[in-house]
Amino acid sequence: LVSERQNLLLNSFNDNEVPVEERTVTEFFNEWVRKTPEHELVVCQDRHYTYGEAGKITDKIAAEIQKTGLSRNDTVAVLVPRSEWIVLATYGVLKAGCAYEPLDSTYPDERLTFMVKNAEAKLLITTHEMKDRVSGYNGSVLYIEDIGNLPSDTPAPVKNKPDDTFVLLYTSGTTGTPKGVMLTHGNFSSLVQFNRKNFNIDGNTTDACYASFGFDACAMDIATFPANGATIHIIDEDIRLNLSEVDAYFIKNRITHVIMTTQVGRQFAMMTKSPYLRFIGVGGEALVPFDTEKTTFDFFNFYGPSECSVYVSGIKVEHHPYRIPIGKLNSNVKAYVVDSNMNRLPVGAPGELLIAGPQVGKGYLNLPERTSQVFIDNPFCEDKCYVKTYRTGDVVRFLPDGMLDFIGRNDSQVKVRGFRIELTEVEEVIRRFRGIKDATVAAFDDPAGGKFIAAYVVSDQEVDTDRLNEFILTEKPPYMVPAVTMQIDSIPLNQNHKVNRRALPKPERKAGIVVKPENEIQKKIHNIAAGLTGQKEISIDSDLFDLGLTSIAVIRLNVALEEEFGIPFKVSDIRENSTVRKIALLIEKSGKTEDYGILSDYPLTRTQMGIYVECSANPDSVTYNIPLLLKLGSNVNLPKLLQAVKIALNAHPYVKTTLFADKEGNIRARRNDDAEVKVGLIRCEKLPDGKELVKPFELL
Repeated sequence: LVSERQNLLLNSFNDNEVPVEERTVTEFFNEWVRKTPEHELVVCQDRHYTYGEAGKITDKIAAEIQKTGLSRNDTVAVLVPRSEWIVLATYGVLKAGCAYEPLDSTYPDERLTFMVKNAEAKLLITTHEMKDRVSGYNGSVLYIEDIGNLPSDTPAPVKNKPDDTFVLLYTSGTTGTPKGVMLTHGNFSSLVQFNRKNFNIDGNTTDACYASFGFDACAMDIATFPANGATIHIIDEDIRLNLSEVDAYFIKNRITHVIMTTQVGRQFAMMTKSPYLRFIGVGGEALVPFDTEKTTFDFFNFYGPSECSVYVSGIKVEHHPYRIPIGKLNSNVKAYVVDSNMNRLPVGAPGELLIAGPQVGKGYLNLPERTSQVFIDNPFCEDKCYVKTYRTGDVVRFLPDGMLDFIGRNDSQVKVRGFRIELTEVEEVIRRFRGIKDATVAAFDDPAGGKFIAAYVVSDQEVDTDRLNEFILTEKPPYMVPAVTMQIDSIPLNQNHKVNRRALPKPERKAGIVVKPENEIQKKIHNIAAGLTGQKEISIDSDLFDLGLTSIAVIRLNVALEEEFGIPFKVSDIRENSTVRKIALLIEKSGKTEDYGILSDYPLTRTQMGIYVECSANPDSVTYNIPLLLKLGSNVNLPKLLQAVKIALNAHPYVKTTLFADKEGNIRARRNDDAEVKVGLIRCEKLPDGKELVKPFELL
């Protein structure tokens, strides 16, 4: 039990209440439609929509939805290409008073169909091409292609209550089945108003919507920026994983704000050249420290489960310490660190994190038992705004300044590429693959950053890993496919007959027969790839994806290759040329590399020519002479020192060049690689006068 003094300190960390307007996101959006109808709202490629234009389109959608009899707490599923429609369709649904269910088009058809059926969606907004992705759905459909022909009707005004469902987001489930998290209008209204102040959002803000449509960060983008009068750009799928192209887009369109998953955001922060960027926010995984001293934008590290409306704490990273905490609490969010008996723990003691406040969602759809297990009555506060708390399952500790420090998970959940995964969900689908007798899945730190998952399978016959991965992809998204699959004789168990994860063999990413680099280009690629995969012995013919190259690592590889060779790379380039040898050939074919032969003489650079002209005009000048005086101890071996200086000069033959005038009178630099280096030794009782040591250059 904590002392009275500790209790006062802990309560002070939760003393962060500020007033908020009792208005919905839709009401904020409608206000901006009225106030700034000519201001740009959403941009995707060459398509631009103002607030006024978006207001008319969303009115059409809302009116059409209301004609079907749908309203508050009814769910409308949205399955559209990554385009302006993820914003327009969403606000059309919200204007009708309904909740929207974002369906990510990259998910397998079976998962999409399950989500629509589980949500009991009364309407599906999609395209004619995508309709077949949810073949099991037989309800009403509104096609994007038909929206332009809808009558310009005004929807009936709907006043949503704070507890009405705003969005239904699906996360990984412990039973192998995804579960729908119900987040409310009150949840997002509170978050949007906090973000306005925290992100410094106004009409001059230009946001890049980078996250996947089904990810909670995308829901925050869609709610936050249109509700605060800003412009939102939908980053096209073709460039999302090419950070160089993303950066060029940011510069061209003067993007000021972006939210990314941790590994991508960290990589982007280290390479962006945009002078317009003011804010990068990352979350989803532990942030590895990096140097932010030279950045011109604010870099925030966020923490929060989807059940608590995207994020509940954050920290502006201003230096790079050994460990980056997950920050202080958002306004109106209370946190409690407790032991297994629900006793509060003192500062510094690790325990499970409980979250309370207006950002806590109302539970899981159609899962009352699971909801009651994690959405519990608040044992520490009776205020109606904090009556419910969410058991995060995350182990954290409070630091003395009120910062939260993330320790880990107390169950089998892990974060991969920013997505929360229940390992049991991956196990469940693997066990259904033909020939698999037993299986378990474990998470490991990835050398490229973040986590990766490895599968261990037991079978009487050799398991075809490629076919197993294809089978997983028919039901699960790509981030749930194990990076490594190992076939073992049996799953090791401990004394309690639970999986003994410590006894599992270390994941092996085998490189096979190692063929070493054959030229300088291959050596450079090899060294970059080795650092990203954590594999020192890489054959130039080994598939880098088989060695553990993840989607995040591909992005980092692209950036590193571009920096090294000056050639922009796409993710598809690496997927189609996934060995060191093939990447080297791709570089050679690009024509960007040149073999510079040794010439007898060279032109002067602009800087060299400037110095030459000035010294010629002022032959007695010693402005560019830089004398250096070093005091050495009496035990220095002078012959060895002289020899070392000679070796150093011979290793850098450029310092032995001399200037001359060619037949046309041009000043050139002549190589003298074989010239003998002479280093003199002058013995004297006292140092000569400075003028004797520092003399003008002999130019020619």
